[in-house]
Amino acid sequence: MLDRIWSRVVKGSYKKQDGTIYGYRRLFIRNEIYPCLVKRTHEHFVRGVVYFNIDQEDCRILDVFEGECYERIKERCEIEDGKSVEVEVYALKEISVHGGRKRVGFRLVQEEWVQQFYYKI
Repeated sequence: MLDRIWSRVVKGSYKKQDGTIYGYRRLFIRNEIYPCLVKRTHEHFVRGVVYFNIDQEDCRILDVFEGECYERIKERCEIEDGKSVEVEVYALKEISVHGGRKRVGFRLVQEEWVQQFYYKI
């Protein structure tokens, strides 16, 4: 989440650090300006920001902000100093449909979302 959005959503102030998670892509959602995180193979990765020790109230606020189409998932994340930490990410939910998997609610564009795009809107 971009800092300018994060600071409007949560109430607390948190230590943060750049990090990378593997096995995901950050993709465009058709007709939207924000991205979604989608599970992929391990060679895919997403760079972002890790916020540390978020309190329960802000976690509830983030759950509401992200909405029902996303689920909070525990993953491993590499942070700047080379360490690996456990984090929670909001990824697009998948549901079972006739024995297969389908993403909930959005039509994805198979193109990486870049932060610069967001600022151009």
